[in-house]
Amino acid sequence: MQRSFEEISLTAIAPSPFNPRKAFSGARFDELVASIANVGVLEPVLVRPVDGETPYELVAGERRWRARMAVAEANGGVEAATIPAMVQQMDDDTALDIQTIENLQREDLDGLEEAQAFKIFVDRKGVDAIPELAQRTGIKEQYIRRRLMILRLPKKILAAWDKGELKYGHLEQLARMDDKQQRMQVFDKTIKESQHRQVSVASLKEMIRRISPALKSARFNIEAEGCLSCTQNTGVQIRLFDMGDGDDHCNRPKCFKQKQSAHLLKTWSRTRYPKKFGTTGFRFDDEVGWSDCHHFWGSDRIAEKCRTCEHHLSILYLSGESSEDRACFGDEACFKAAKGGQFSDAGAGKSKPEKKDGPRVAWHGRHFREVFYQEQLPQRFETVVPGSLTANQVALFTIVKGNARIHDWYMERHPEIGKQRWEGSEFRSIDTAALFTLISCMDMLQVKDEINAVALQAILSDDYATEERGMVARHIGIDLAGEWRFTAEYLDKKTKAEMMAFGKQFGLFEDPHAQAFLADTLKRRAFKACKKGELIRVFLESGADTSGMVPDEILGDPPADCANDP
Repeated sequence: MQRSFEEISLTAIAPSPFNPRKAFSGARFDELVASIANVGVLEPVLVRPVDGETPYELVAGERRWRARMAVAEANGGVEAATIPAMVQQMDDDTALDIQTIENLQREDLDGLEEAQAFKIFVDRKGVDAIPELAQRTGIKEQYIRRRLMILRLPKKILAAWDKGELKYGHLEQLARMDDKQQRMQVFDKTIKESQHRQVSVASLKEMIRRISPALKSARFNIEAEGCLSCTQNTGVQIRLFDMGDGDDHCNRPKCFKQKQSAHLLKTWSRTRYPKKFGTTGFRFDDEVGWSDCHHFWGSDRIAEKCRTCEHHLSILYLSGESSEDRACFGDEACFKAAKGGQFSDAGAGKSKPEKKDGPRVAWHGRHFREVFYQEQLPQRFETVVPGSLTANQVALFTIVKGNARIHDWYMERHPEIGKQRWEGSEFRSIDTAALFTLISCMDMLQVKDEINAVALQAILSDDYATEERGMVARHIGIDLAGEWRFTAEYLDKKTKAEMMAFGKQFGLFEDPHAQAFLADTLKRRAFKACKKGELIRVFLESGADTSGMVPDEILGDPPADCANDP
C-alpha cells in the first residue's frame, strides 16, 4: 500500500460522494478554521487519483479540506492555495473501507452521520458484510443494525430529532414499529405531550408495548404463522438489535389482528360466546364506538330471535377476551323489543312486573316512530333536489356516522362533537346529535370541503383494500402505469437478479444517462459488475427516464372496462 506525500492544489481535489458527514459548520468547525489560519494543516488529508474533472478524490479529511478552503477564500482566493496530502492508489472498495473506518473512529460524528456511514458501507457490500464491519470497527452487530433501522424513519421524525425534540433513543423505539400510520400517531402524541413534559425513552417504549399485542394472547398458532422468527416480534428484536421487551409482543398489530380474526371466525362456534351468550359473531373493540351499537346489561335476558341474528355480536379486545359479552348492531326498535322480552319465551311463568307511571308498553312509542320514518323517508327523499345543500348535508352526516374507522379523526377535526363513552373514561365517541347540528349549520362550500376530506380519509382507512383504492385512483385520473416510479424502498426489497431483469426488460441499461453514470460515477464497466446498492443508484440517481417502467406485480390485474365507455 504505497503512499506519497504532496502539496496539492485545493481545486484539484473533489469531495467523496460516500462521506456520511454532512455537517461542516458550527463552533467546532469554526475552531478548526481558526487553527488552520494560525498554524496551517498539520495532518495531511488522504486522497486517491481518479479520472474526471478533478484529478484527486478525498478519502479522509474533508473537514480539514473545507476549513482550508474557508481560510483561502478569506485570504484572496483558492486558486493558488494548496493542502498537504497523502496520495494513494486504491479502488472504490478500499476507499470505502478506509473512509468508513476513519469516520467511525471520530468522536464528533453524530448519530445520524454514524448511521449513514454504516448504510454506505452496507449498500456497497450488502447486509452480509455487517459482521465484517463489526469485526473491523469493534462495534457490535446489533448496534450497527439499530443505527441502520433509524434511517428508514420518515424525514419528519428525523427532523424532530435534529431539532432536539427527540432523543436518539426515541428514534430507535419508533423504528421498531412496522405500522407507518400507527408510528406517526405515536410520534405525534409524543411531540404533543413533550410540550408539557419530556417523554422519556422508557415512557415511549411502554407506550409502544401497550398498543402491541402480546403473542401469548394469540388464539392462533404463532409457530405455524411464522411469528417466532418475524422481525416484528420483540423477542426477535432483542436478538437482532439488542432492543425490545422482555415479553414477546407483536409490533405489527394489523397482521396480528388479521390472524386473530381469521382464527376466531373459524372456531367461533366452539367458543363460550355463542354457547353462553347466544352471539353469532364478533367485532373488535377498536372498531366500535359507544354509539355504534345497542348495549345489553347483565340482567337482560337473551331472546330466542337474537341467537340466530347476524347483528347479535360479542365485542372483543384484540387478545380475544371480552370487552362486552353481547351487543346489538341492528335496528333499535328490534333491540328494544328483544330486550323487553317481546321475542323471548324464557320468562314464561314468572310474575308480571308492577305497573309503573308512563306508557303501558315502553317500547311502543319508539317502535311506531321508527315505522313512520321507515315509510316516509323513502317518499320524502324523492323531493330532495340532488346536489342541493340539504342532500349534501344528509350525505355527509351518513358518511361520517356510518364509518366508525374515521370517528377518531373526525373528532380531532371537530372536537366539539366528541363525548366520553362513560364517566371518567378517556375514550371518546361521536355525539350524533352534536354531529348533526354541526353539519346542518354548514353552508354549501363547507359541506363540499368536508365531504371531500371525509371521503379521502375513508379511502385511506383499513376499510379499503388496495384494489378498491385503485378503483378510486383510476376514477379521479391517477395513472398507475404512467405515474408510478421506482423508489428506494421498493428496490431495496428486490434482489440484484430482479433489478438486472428490470433493467433489461425496460431498456434502462441502454439509456445514455445510465451508461454515463455507470462509467463516470460508479467506475464500473458493466452493470452486472455492480453491487445491489450501486444498481439502486442507477435506477434512482443516473437521470435516466424511468417513466413507464412499471413491473407487472405493480400493475396487477388490468381494470375492468366501464360498460358506459364509448
